[in-house]
Amino acid sequence: MSSQLVKKFMSLLIIIVASSYLWADFKIMTGVDLSKYQVKPKADNIHWQYKFGFLGGIGLGKNITDKMLLELNIIFCQKGTTARQNLGELREVNWKYRLNVVSLPLLLRNKLKEGSSPYLVGGLELSSILSHSEKFSDQEPVDIKENTATFDLALTLGGGYEIQLQEDLFFFIEARYSHGLKNIIISPLPEQIWKTQAFLILIGVRS
Repeated sequence: MSSQLVKKFMSLLIIIVASSYLWADFKIMTGVDLSKYQVKPKADNIHWQYKFGFLGGIGLGKNITDKMLLELNIIFCQKGTTARQNLGELREVNWKYRLNVVSLPLLLRNKLKEGSSPYLVGGLELSSILSHSEKFSDQEPVDIKENTATFDLALTLGGGYEIQLQEDLFFFIEARYSHGLKNIIISPLPEQIWKTQAFLILIGVRS
């Protein structure tokens, strides 16, 4: 990532935090994700599989109506994928890709009723890719950040349930699906596409 892009990204974070008093809602959350790459073209002997990771972050919200809220999250998330190639005669090789990102999902959250309630979320997620590495079998990881895009863009959909603990305090559990829209490979081979996808489970509190 260039120094200019880093400065722009950090300036955005500073503006968001500094203007947090304009937001009516604050949340803190943690959780896990299962992620893998959508890869094209596909090879019959290579199987792309999900990778487990951790995540954590904060959220800011602004009420639009009594039940609908505009929400902005700042989340650190460990994404990536694993791959297994069958070489025949009971031989196979494995890869593991680690993709660390800071994502800024901008979502609409709609509660179905007042108080404790299920809710739906949906929106767009812009991610800054911090690092990307490839590990082949038992070898040391190799940094492939220079071959990876600076930002990722994804569509996010999900839902959850929140339990009212006090008048302005809620515990929530939420599930999301993030579907990458952008090829994260720089200068890909002809027809080569790598896009991210992830399932996220989040728990936390909001006030």
